[in-house]
Amino acid sequence: MLLAVVILNLYNFSCGFTHPAFRAFFYPYVNSAFATEGIRCNLPLGNHAWQYLMALLLGSLCWALGHTRLCGRKTAYMNEASVIAGMAAAGLIVFAYYVNEAHWGCMKIVHQIAVILSAVIITKLWPVLVKWKEHRRMEHQISKSIVILALAVYSVLALQTLNDPVRLAAKNRAGAYSLNAAAADAEALSMEIPENTYGVGQGIHIIYHMLGWDNHAKYRDTTSINLNASGKEDAFDDLKAEILRHDSFLIGDAYECDKNLAAAVLAEDDRYVLDNQVSVCNMNYSYYVRKKRDRR
Repeated sequence: MLLAVVILNLYNFSCGFTHPAFRAFFYPYVNSAFATEGIRCNLPLGNHAWQYLMALLLGSLCWALGHTRLCGRKTAYMNEASVIAGMAAAGLIVFAYYVNEAHWGCMKIVHQIAVILSAVIITKLWPVLVKWKEHRRMEHQISKSIVILALAVYSVLALQTLNDPVRLAAKNRAGAYSLNAAAADAEALSMEIPENTYGVGQGIHIIYHMLGWDNHAKYRDTTSINLNASGKEDAFDDLKAEILRHDSFLIGDAYECDKNLAAAVLAEDDRYVLDNQVSVCNMNYSYYVRKKRDRR
């Protein structure tokens, strides 16, 4: 992530943007709306992978810290424990980053860390498990529990890897990845809306890309206005001013951020009138045209 921050800021500076961008990378931490407001999605309880991954990460971190200099004692696992502690901490940071997203499935990115962490744990603690009769101390019992948990997680993830091609092939045959419906809706939209109409809102960038239209809006997905380095209010005003410079615009109707933006534009200039409404993949979009004032 740090490398991504550096590359993005170098690119921004080369394009003349003078304010460094940091907040955008850490918005799940600093924007409570992602966890408390309308886009909130509760994590499901029950037999779900994220709970086992959390147990693996927390357990590994606690065990590893107990075998580092932080606890004031030297053990045979000190070097390995430092690596395990770092990996577990990285996994927890990634977990915490994505747990605030409404789409909690993003936490699947932690699986890769879990696989590597499990492999390291299994490699280093395997002798304790093999010679279980010789190790009866509480510390050894805990170590055996950790390696057993790691083996369980590793086995489940390995089975998922073997099953993924079959599962994905079945979903593909069922049309889960087909874009035919979206392409047909986008083509129908192109018959109703003039080409390269200024468009904003969620999904606009995908629709325009499919049609080969100009994605000239500065902000594609309007939720990105919350991530603008200059502040949410400034970004909202900038986008509103950008829309007002056009005699027509297309905007989504499905999300609150789009509705608020449309309402702000219409309140600023009452000459805009609703000319048409279209739907793409069951998401509605409104097309507004600015009417000319009567000359007297």
